[in-house]
Amino acid sequence: MATIQQIIEQNNSNIRSQTAPGSITRFVDANMRDVIAEELRARGVITVAGTGNLPSLSHTNTGTVLVVDIGLFTALNSSDPANGETTFSSADANWLWKKVLDVSSAGNDKLTMTEDDSYSLTNGYLSDKVMLRPSDDVTMRVGLTPGGEEIMLETDLTANQWKVISMDIVASGADVEIFFTGVTADVEIIIFKWKL
Repeated sequence: MATIQQIIEQNNSNIRSQTAPGSITRFVDANMRDVIAEELRARGVITVAGTGNLPSLSHTNTGTVLVVDIGLFTALNSSDPANGETTFSSADANWLWKKVLDVSSAGNDKLTMTEDDSYSLTNGYLSDKVMLRPSDDVTMRVGLTPGGEEIMLETDLTANQWKVISMDIVASGADVEIFFTGVTADVEIIIFKWKL
């Protein structure tokens, strides 16, 4: 694994030799991401573990633990967590691992529509974007009412190409219906959602 200094020197020579727009940025980003992740693990800043390993980890060796598909945990100087906190035991007496970032609450729903239809965003979720990919060219709109276009104005979509739509829909207190109009071919839809 290269050091940060080696990557800086390598990138300086690449800046002189690469001309494609964005190629330098992608090269720097990919290398720096790997080096920074390795450096954080090597210094004990973060540890990657499973929930079954949390009871054997001490807060004196690492301050943060990433549990894949669960979340990010930090040490909590208490043996009695507050109500509603997700915690796991630690190797240290009177210490717990407290979840501070929940990655399990994120997700997406995938569906295919063959005609105008709607999707129900479940109460307690937020949706920040939707992706559409028709099997044939279509002209669609997306709204909060049947035939509405509050989310996406009438737009021509090209066959087999994804269209990403940003939206901020919050289902708080009740489900929210999202209507898809102009579906004249199979349309793959991915709804990204987060638990509130």
